Amino acid sequence: MDFFELFFPRDFRDRHFKQNSNIYATQHAAGADHYVGWTPFSLEDIDKGLSLLIRNGLVLVPDMRLHFADPNTNHVYGHNAVHTMWGRGVRRWEEFRAFFHVQDSRLTPDAEDPLWKVRNLIDHVRSRSKALWCCGMNLALDEQTIGFQGRHKAKMRITYKAEGDGFQCDAICDNGYTINWLFRHEKIPSLRVEDVIDVSHITSQNTRRSLWLVDTM
Repeated sequence: MDFFELFFPRDFRDRHFKQNSNIYATQHAAGADHYVGWTPFSLEDIDKGLSLLIRNGLVLVPDMRLHFADPNTNHVYGHNAVHTMWGRGVRRWEEFRAFFHVQDSRLTPDAEDPLWKVRNLIDHVRSRSKALWCCGMNLALDEQTIGFQGRHKAKMRITYKAEGDGFQCDAICDNGYTINWLFRHEKIPSLRVEDVIDVSHITSQNTRRSLWLVDTM
């Protein structure tokens, strides 16, 4: 939890997670025509939903609703802490899943950014990742793959990795810690080194991504 707080302090979760989720829910008539009985999310609601997602990453279940099973009747999936953590149980989880938002949905989407819905989250984590680590002298630069079985326009076909299809990024790391990264489908930002060195002849996207990562250190 201490590590989580370093990346996502309370004020960030309140401003980006809680407020934007409530804005999105209100836009979709939550509590009226849709999800009757819905009430605005508190920060505690948001934290509970996030903790459940993290728990599912450690204890996979075929259906998220099974996390709320009564441990007295379901000895395989039931856990009392989860079963009793929300007064409305599965219903509150379904509301969280439907309306959780990290971006202000009132803003005009950036059609050129496939990750616009989570852009503020990515930029924040990238900033914290760099701020919370003191680099050594020897760094590694390589690609990272995140397996993904769902649908997304930025999902890549990957046949040479055990993770299978998903998202890929180039990352600069130190002793197992990812300091900075750039997804393969992100627009490559301008390079500061262009003010000093002519890199116009470099057309390889992989090389330019690597140069940008080194340039940010």
